[in-house]
Amino acid sequence: MTLQETHYFAPINETHSNYYRLRILAQTELGVSQYRSGWFPATSVDRLFGKVDDEGGVKALESGKAVKSERGV
Repeated sequence: MTLQETHYFAPINETHSNYYRLRILAQTELGVSQYRSGWFPATSVDRLFGKVDDEGGVKALESGKAVKSERGV
């Protein structure tokens, strides 16, 4: 599978704007591959791939404890 995709971004504030180009180039052989693209909340992506900062980690632990206490576990 060969993949090529280009995205352009322009974050704008009151005084000026910057433009960014993101190129995605990928190639795979002799294997199974998948490519998914879309707009997702940053926290969802961070949790999916295991990024946990101090604040987020504490919140995740508190949420887990609350769910367990509701279940009676």
